[in-house]
Amino acid sequence: MKRVSPAKFDIDDWDVGLEDEDEETHDQQRQLDDLRRKYVTKILTSDLNNLKPSVYSHLPQYDDLPVERKMAFDTDAHFDRMQIRIGCFLD
Repeated sequence: MKRVSPAKFDIDDWDVGLEDEDEETHDQQRQLDDLRRKYVTKILTSDLNNLKPSVYSHLPQYDDLPVERKMAFDTDAHFDRMQIRIGCFLD
């Protein structure tokens, strides 16, 4: 069995490419939100996702929504509802 050796690098030189935290511009938060959207899309549309057919069956309904309604999904309340729904499948 091969063993993976720990990475050896200087943590001070590690640059992950994220903007610095800034209370006024929220650039880093926007980058993190964008990454979250990308990852959740990859997870939901993965061939390993048993619920992939269900996800795809809801896409036409989503596409028909007005832009304002789609933007309403991008809220903390919607995120909380998503967590509850996902939790139902994990319990």
